[in-house]
Amino acid sequence: MTSGTLLAVPKSKLEWQKADGISLYEVQLRNKVSMETKTFKTSDDHVWVELLFGFYEMKIIAYDDKGRLISQSDWIPLSVMKTYQPEINSMKMDKANRTTIELTGDNYFDQTTVSIAKESVPVQLQIMKGEYPKKVYLTASLEKNSKYSMSISNPGGYEAARILHVFNDDYIMLFRNEYEYKRYFSPFFVEFSPAFQQLKNSYWNDTFKSGVSNFGLFAGYHIVSWFGVTAGLDYYLYSNRHTVENEITMLHHFLIPNAGIFLCFKHKDFIPYIDASIGYSFSFLSLTTNVSDLTRDSSDLFYKYGGGLKIFVWRQLYVDPAFHYSEIRLKREILPSFNYSLGLGWYF
Repeated sequence: MTSGTLLAVPKSKLEWQKADGISLYEVQLRNKVSMETKTFKTSDDHVWVELLFGFYEMKIIAYDDKGRLISQSDWIPLSVMKTYQPEINSMKMDKANRTTIELTGDNYFDQTTVSIAKESVPVQLQIMKGEYPKKVYLTASLEKNSKYSMSISNPGGYEAARILHVFNDDYIMLFRNEYEYKRYFSPFFVEFSPAFQQLKNSYWNDTFKSGVSNFGLFAGYHIVSWFGVTAGLDYYLYSNRHTVENEITMLHHFLIPNAGIFLCFKHKDFIPYIDASIGYSFSFLSLTTNVSDLTRDSSDLFYKYGGGLKIFVWRQLYVDPAFHYSEIRLKREILPSFNYSLGLGWYF
C-alpha cells in the first residue's frame, strides 16, 4: 500500500493486494491527532471504515491459517478530505508561450484532473502547478480557430465539462453546452415580431395608437459576429375614428418589403443591437364617411431605425424586445410612427 487520499463519504474503502498463504489480515487505523487506534480483521483484500475528515495512518498485519504472523507493513499515512464540484470560470493562453494555459475557477486540488479533446481525439497535456483552489496551470498545444471539449474531475465523481473555442488571436472562450456554442457561432436567424405602434397621423395632425395589428417577418445574416444584413416584410394597419362634423373611419394597410443592416455585440446569452432598414411600401387606404367612401392605392419610400436586445431563453430560441422609429412617405404626406415590438426568433 501507498499513501493516498480517501473520499469524504460515510464509509471509505481501504484496499490492498492480497497475497498467497494469507488467511487473516489485521488492519490497525490510528488518528494522527488524537492517537486513537481502531482494529479491523478480515480475510478479504479490503475493509470498509467510517472516517471523518482528518489525517490518519494505518498498518496491515498478515497471518497464515495457523495464526502465525507472516508480515506487517510500516505505518502508512492517509488523509480524508472533502471534495467539491469543480467550477470553471475562464481560460487564458500565455501570449509569450502558447503552450502555457491558465485555468481559473474554484475547488481545485492536487487530485484534480483535466482532459481536453478535439473531435474525440485527446490532446496531450500536463498540469504544471496550481494556486489551489482557484487556479491550475497546464501545458497543452491548442490550434487557432478550433473547437475543443474539456472535462475537469475531482475525487468522488465530481465533474464539470465545457466546450472551448480558440480564436485566431489566441483568445479562449468557454461554453457550457453545444446549444450555447451553436447560437454564438450560428450566422443565420429568422424572427417574427408583433409590434405596438404609436402613429403621428399627418392627415389630422394628431397622435393615436393603432394597436398590435402590425408585425414583421425577417431574416438576418451575420457577415461577421458584430455586423450583418437583414431582409424582411413588414405589415402595418393604421385605423382611426375621427369626428369633424361627420364621423370618419380610416383603414390604411401597408405591405413593406425592406432590407437593412445591423451592428451588434454577440454574447452567449444575449445580443444587444442597433439596426436600420429601407424599403418600399405598397398601401391601400379605405376612408369611410357618412357622405361617401374613398379608396386609394399608393406606393412610396419607407425607412426605419432603432435597436433591441435579443435574450436567449431556450437553446437557440430568443425573445427580442425592441424599439424603432419609422416613416412612410406617401407623395407629399409623411406617416411617422414609434414601434414597440416583442419578437421571437431562432438562430440556425
